[in-house]
Order: sequence, then structure tokens, then C-alpha cells
Amino acid sequence: MGKVYGAEYKAEICKRIADGGESVAAISRELGISDNTLYTWINRYRQNSVKLTPARLARHEEQLIKLKRKAVK
Repeated sequence: MGKVYGAEYKAEICKRIADGGESVAAISRELGISDNTLYTWINRYRQNSVKLTPARLARHEEQLIKLKRKAVK
């Protein structure tokens, strides 16, 4: 499994891209995070009619982790 990033960090990066107008490529190079990972975060961020707050993103991530654990068992 790769590096795990916190919900607040992801939300901040998504805001930089979605609201701040920074490019995915530039942030990818700056942070060393793949473009695909950033696009995944952004898609999740934009899919919600209400933008994800760090707390809401954390709840979604917790649900995803629980589902992954169930799938492994």
C-alpha cells in the first residue's frame, strides 16, 4: 500500500486546484504525488454537491477502509 494522506491535506490540495486555479501537473511535480492520484481526489471532491470538508472526507475514507477490510476477509 502506498503513502496515506490525511483528509485535511487532500481537501487543501483539491481547493488549490479547483478554487485556486493551480494545475494538476504543477502540484504533482511540487508534491511528488501522481497525476492520477490527484485526479482521483479532485473527482471525489467535485462529486459532492456540497464540497467535502475535511471531516466529511474523513468519513468517506473511513467507509472505504471498512469496505476494503471486509473484501479482504
